[in-house]
Amino acid sequence: MSSIVAIKSIELEKTQWIDVFILWIVGVFAAMQFAKFSVSYDLLLTAYDVGASSIGALLSIVGFIGLLFGVVAGVLSGYLGYQKVLIGSLVIGGGLSFIQSVLPSYSVLLITRIIEGISHLGIVVAAPTLMLRSAAKQHYSLVMGLWGTFLVWLLLLLGG
Repeated sequence: MSSIVAIKSIELEKTQWIDVFILWIVGVFAAMQFAKFSVSYDLLLTAYDVGASSIGALLSIVGFIGLLFGVVAGVLSGYLGYQKVLIGSLVIGGGLSFIQSVLPSYSVLLITRIIEGISHLGIVVAAPTLMLRSAAKQHYSLVMGLWGTFLVWLLLLLGG
């Protein structure tokens, strides 16, 4: 077994459903973090004197970060600890959202979106892992199925 990713295997007899649900809600909020610029696209076009492709870059950069660094995030999360990564990512993402809410300059907004992509990646790597750690083995499929619905719930909440 790798010394970098030594994951303790503790089988629970009973699923900690409250923990699973809270972590799932974290996923819904992470999806909101991912999608907030698509909802406010027209307002951002009005607020910033840049072209549509520049606002599109703000929209897509979070997903692009996930594509580039997904495997790295998985390895680092295992090494640093999933709880630490999740909590750090939530704090960083919340702080960045606050900065973005005051409509800083475009360059500052772009930098915060790049960092937000990293925090989003930390959430979507750590939360499902912690959900599995909170579940009894017989509920693994159900818990991962629940995790897979977080984006659907975001679309329902946004009316899409």
